[in-house]
Amino acid sequence: MTRREAHEPVSRILGSRGFWTVDVLVRPNVLDPRPDTETLIETALSFVENTPNAPLKILELGSGSGAIACALLSELPKAEAIVVDLSPHACQASKTNLARCGLSNRAFVLQARWYEAIEAQFDLIISNPPYIASSKLNTLAASVRLYDPLLALDGGEDGLDCYRAIIQDLPRVLKSRGLVIFELGYGQSAEVKHMLKAMNLEVEKIARDLAGHERALAARAPQREQLAI
Repeated sequence: MTRREAHEPVSRILGSRGFWTVDVLVRPNVLDPRPDTETLIETALSFVENTPNAPLKILELGSGSGAIACALLSELPKAEAIVVDLSPHACQASKTNLARCGLSNRAFVLQARWYEAIEAQFDLIISNPPYIASSKLNTLAASVRLYDPLLALDGGEDGLDCYRAIIQDLPRVLKSRGLVIFELGYGQSAEVKHMLKAMNLEVEKIARDLAGHERALAARAPQREQLAI
């Protein structure tokens, strides 16, 4: 049986995939970046189109291959990023792809669970978290089910566990008026909006992918009062 007959994606057979304007290596045990995720990049850039040279501090949570960080840093020459993933395979893939794109000097890769080792605050937090409900995993296409790691897919009973984990600590790590941008699974926008509003974040944009599905959600932190000196 050939690799394609076994439903292995072409990107995994070739070992690389074009994503936004960069080319990233695709490795075993690491999520293969999808074109839908480019909606996150488009959404993020829409908020900084008038200030592309701003010295933004970016945090990517759940980096996988590092494709998101590579795409953003390639477009934002003064930005710096911390790139976090729990998987050692993903961390190594992110390091490799950042180096491949010539971006290692503006990014630091950290193996951790979400914010557990993060003390700084960021202008932009961006994430494509696992969002497939556990009961739906067996219904995924074979090209996903057999080749993408479970850690990057399983979002818990209702698919929303990772959003809950990320959102509950956003006030600590997101700067005043900072942005958070999430990738969404099908039909999840209302629940994620509710979680964000409960933490006093204002949803500013929901962008659709090429298939018309709500794919990226951007929300902004409130203005924090400055203490008088």
